[in-house]
Amino acid sequence: MSEKRKSTDGSSGPKKKTRQYLESYLDFGFMEGQDGYRPECVICGEKLADDSMRPNKLRRHQETKHHKTIGESREYFERKKQLALSRRSTDIRSAFERAGSDLQRATEASFDCSLLIAKAKKPHSIGEQLIKPACLKIVERLCGPQVVAKLKAVPLSDNTVKSRIDQMAADCQNQLHEKLRNVNFAIQLDETTKVSDESVLIVYVQFIDGEDLKQDILMSTNLLTTTGQDIFVAVDSYLSSNNLPYENLVACCTDRAAAMMGKNKGFNSRLKEKAPGCVIFPCMLHRQALEFLQDHNRPLCEQLTDAFWIKTAYLADTFTVYNETNKPDAGGLNPVLSSAKTPWTLLCANWITDLKKCRTGKYSIFHCC
Repeated sequence: MSEKRKSTDGSSGPKKKTRQYLESYLDFGFMEGQDGYRPECVICGEKLADDSMRPNKLRRHQETKHHKTIGESREYFERKKQLALSRRSTDIRSAFERAGSDLQRATEASFDCSLLIAKAKKPHSIGEQLIKPACLKIVERLCGPQVVAKLKAVPLSDNTVKSRIDQMAADCQNQLHEKLRNVNFAIQLDETTKVSDESVLIVYVQFIDGEDLKQDILMSTNLLTTTGQDIFVAVDSYLSSNNLPYENLVACCTDRAAAMMGKNKGFNSRLKEKAPGCVIFPCMLHRQALEFLQDHNRPLCEQLTDAFWIKTAYLADTFTVYNETNKPDAGGLNPVLSSAKTPWTLLCANWITDLKKCRTGKYSIFHCC
């Protein structure tokens, strides 16, 4: 009884039958795996379970995933097998090296595609929504599913594209700063106001790189106020934070605005305190524009008197009030004409008063009469 129980307890049950690979399985697109037990598809490289070493399961894989290969000749699958074997790694070291090189190439392709998206000024989501699916379709048609698997490893999500563009922009900026620390350079300032009444300061830089004269955008920032002090603080903080020495600044070009050319609080006077050797000169384009009018359109130039600029300023103020009044009306907010204290109502009241004076023969309200 004890021997019977011992024999019963010691038995490990029936052993699982291990199926062997047959050469006829290549007709379904499968070759023997590296472990000798799991079949490997020569088309997509997928490795099935060891119990899938059966003709019906191999045929099912072919019909569901590679139905276009049904009926192909033996030579077709032989070529696919040789191609798959040539790509198979022989040891673990080469496998890791190959995986690392594939990942590196995928990252480089992601940078290349992100650069194209930035140059075309397209939204970052176009990489994942359009470019990558289109490339997958093209590669699948021309090169087959194995190349498609590599292409899928290229990251092109919107966050990834934004990160790639930021990294490339930062690298370009670092390269520019590195060059400016070792050569003399000149800057040109341009302060402008956008449609939304937001002041923007752009600083251009010129320097000699080898034998070529290079020009690039050094900085761009928004300003709350456009005084000479504010402009100088913005430029000085940028140069100091990026370790750009004032000793290399040899020239500065600005317009003739008071904020730039002021003797006491202008930008140029403050810049002279930091860089005494810097040559400061006004922009020649403004002067050339006036000389062009004097030479080619003398009658028009004679009309640019103080009275002309006063009338122009009056019209500019009028249209400014009109534009500010039109903003809520165009945006679908509260009706403008419903309020008795809006600028639109005041402007209409002035127009009505001027019209009544014109009807009575009083034209003195117009400066041109």
